[in-house]
Formats: sequence, structure tokens, C-alpha cells
Amino acid sequence: MTGNPILCNNEIQNFHVNRSYKDCLFRMIFSDSRVLQELPFPQYIVFYNGTTAAPERQTLCLTQAFKKYPEKTPCLECKAVLLNINYGKNQKIMKHCRKLKEYALFVNKMRSFLKKGLSVEISAQKTISECISQHILEDFLVKHRAEVTSMVLSTFDQENHDRILREYSEKIGLQKGEFQGKTKNCIKVINNLLKKGMSLKDISELLDEPAETVAAIADMIQQYPDADETALYEHLYPADKNEDEEF
Repeated sequence: MTGNPILCNNEIQNFHVNRSYKDCLFRMIFSDSRVLQELPFPQYIVFYNGTTAAPERQTLCLTQAFKKYPEKTPCLECKAVLLNINYGKNQKIMKHCRKLKEYALFVNKMRSFLKKGLSVEISAQKTISECISQHILEDFLVKHRAEVTSMVLSTFDQENHDRILREYSEKIGLQKGEFQGKTKNCIKVINNLLKKGMSLKDISELLDEPAETVAAIADMIQQYPDADETALYEHLYPADKNEDEEF
């Protein structure tokens, strides 16, 4: 799994408990007693907030990383439960853990500013200010604003961020291209059907397109009877044309 996992253990949550658990293991290993030593029940949780797509919950096994040998079974195993804490994921957990939900909101806001092309430092400052004004991690951010900014700047991976932006742009470009192609084809078909005298209602039912969409296209065809589907598309969606001209 790639991304930015945040390691946590629900049962062994702090240093003292963790040290106690290790002490129990060492006493059991080096003890002369033949009585089986009882250990606290372990739960290993990985909080994941990376940008690579991940399910809300999955089990990770250490043996998945072992080199495979035919007819041999590893003598060691460790299982971890991965919980996706990106904004919008695991709503039941977020509902019962306000700070975790606010942390997810903080990360989501930071990524939103970065996607707009703002620098890391400006994105961090805007995220912190906006979160404070919206009472998101307010007490912590007011008290530790400088430390949080420093942490964001020191841990930010510019190369990874650029890669994510490229992938995001490519995805948006593909979606936009598919939409344009589908819409232009729809304009062409509607234009041909109108020439054959078919009603807007019948066209809507035949193409399984919303009546509002068919009516808008028909109106545009009436306004520009000599325009082809590309020109009609640009009249329908002038913002797309402006974006293309910018590039």
C-alpha cells in the first residue's frame, strides 16, 4: 500500500502500555516457568490518509511481503487493519471521533488549496486560518500554528504532489474528452431527428436524454442552423472553449 499511513494501536495506545506489553513478551521468552504466560490481546490499526485509492477497511498481512517458497509456510505473521480516514470515508468512525473527522477535514482542505496551484506554505496558512474560523481543530491550531506549519512544510513531498496533479489533470482531461465526444454525437443525432420532423418528446424518449437537455440543444440548433456539432457544443458550453484557449 502506498501513500501516507498513520500508525496507531487501539489497544496499545501509549508508550507505557506498549513498554508493558514488550516486558510481558520478554518475561515469557526468558522465563524458566513452564506455565503459559497470558498476554494482553493485541489489535494493530493503520490509519490511512494517502492519495492512492484504498477501501474503507482491509486487512494487511506481513506474510504478503515474504519471499515465496513452494510447500513452505512462514512461521511468523502479523496482521494489521487498515482504516481509510480520508474525508468522506468511514463515516461511522468519524461520527464517534470528532478529532479524527476534523483532521480529515484539515487534510482535505490542504489538498484542495494545493490543487488550485497555491504553494505549500500559502496552502498551509490558508488551511489553518480557514479551519480556525470554522472551529476545526481550533484549539490545537491556535496554540500550535507555527509547529503545524513547520510540520507540513517539512513533510510535504513536492515530487509526489506533482505526480498527483498530473494524474488528476489527465483524469479530468479524459472525462472532459468523453463528455465532449458524447455531447457532440448527441447534438448531431438530435439535429438529424429534428430534420425528420420528430418531436422533442419523442427524441428525449428515443435517446433516453433529459427533456431539458434535448430542448436546450434544439434551441441552439435553431439559433445557429448552419453550425456543425463542434460549434454548437461551444455555444452550449462556452467555458470549455475558454479553458482550451488558455492552454
